[in-house]
Amino acid sequence: DDSNISSKLAERKLTTMGHRVFPIENGANALDILRTENMGKTVQMILLDIIMPVMDGVEFLSIVKSDPKLRHIEVVMLSGLESERLAKACLDAGAMAVLIKPIDTDEVQKVIESMDIGIG
Repeated sequence: DDSNISSKLAERKLTTMGHRVFPIENGANALDILRTENMGKTVQMILLDIIMPVMDGVEFLSIVKSDPKLRHIEVVMLSGLESERLAKACLDAGAMAVLIKPIDTDEVQKVIESMDIGIG
C-alpha cells in the first residue's frame, strides 16, 4: 500500500479480528514470499493497493489468479482513485472487492466476514 496510514489501520483492524498480518512493501516481494516460503498454502487473503512500487496491484492480481498454487487466495484491492472502470477491471480479474481509500476499517471487516476464511 502506498499510504502508510491506510496500511497501519488495516493491519490493526485485521489483528484485532484475530488474523495474522504480514506487511510486505511491494507486489514483487509478496510473490517471492508466497512462492518461495510456501506461504501460498497458508495465506487466505491479500489486501493490496492498486498503486505500488515495483509491481502494481493489477499486475500482481493477474499473476496470483493465473497461478494454480495461489489462485485460491482472496484478493481485496485498495484504491485512492474512484474509477469505476478500474474497479471493474480488478473485479473482472478476480478481486473479491475494491475498497476506496481512505480506508474504512468497518468496511474491511464486513468484506472479510463475507469471505469463507478462518482466523489465523
